[in-house]
Amino acid sequence: MKPSLIAFFATVTFCTLIAGHAAAIIVSGDAPQEAVFAEPTDYPEVIPLLDGRAVGTLVADIWIVTAAHVGQIIDRNAEVEGIVVGGKSNGISAVFIHPSWDDAAVGAPGVIDIALLQLARPVSGLRPAPLYRGKNELDSIVTLVGWGRTGDGMKDNLVRDGRFRRGENRVDAVTPRLRFRFDEPGSARALPLEAVSGPRG
Repeated sequence: MKPSLIAFFATVTFCTLIAGHAAAIIVSGDAPQEAVFAEPTDYPEVIPLLDGRAVGTLVADIWIVTAAHVGQIIDRNAEVEGIVVGGKSNGISAVFIHPSWDDAAVGAPGVIDIALLQLARPVSGLRPAPLYRGKNELDSIVTLVGWGRTGDGMKDNLVRDGRFRRGENRVDAVTPRLRFRFDEPGSARALPLEAVSGPRG
């Protein structure tokens, strides 16, 4: 891991919530459906990875941020071509996984599930997601978008329909990680598009 990238990881952490690490978005069953469904072209900086089973977010002309558990699959399979960014074919020249990542200890204190993918060629004509550089995350509202399985947040029966969805959540705690949870529809903190990221596949 290059020392300069460690600071970059810290900078992009809040930004990664925009895309979510898993491909699925679980949105409240009370959410208006016309607001839930979105077009991928509305979020061109969100990049499908692993044949749409995961996503990343373009944060600079040669950098995509994603989850470490996604990065390790890409790294293991040496995926160098086959991703589309801004409507153009590109490849991944290097994968940088956060040094704390341990797939045997997911969720443990100090284990950070984040990775950077270096693109083979710089992207032009596509604005990367702006990096968050503030320090006031508590109670901020984040937008999550993605494909994959979905549900209403209250039942375990997830359905895969491959449609692109968006939802929102509110940051409940900064510990120093940003934490949010699915708030039951009708509860005081539930948002109209209350959502969480869900399992891939």
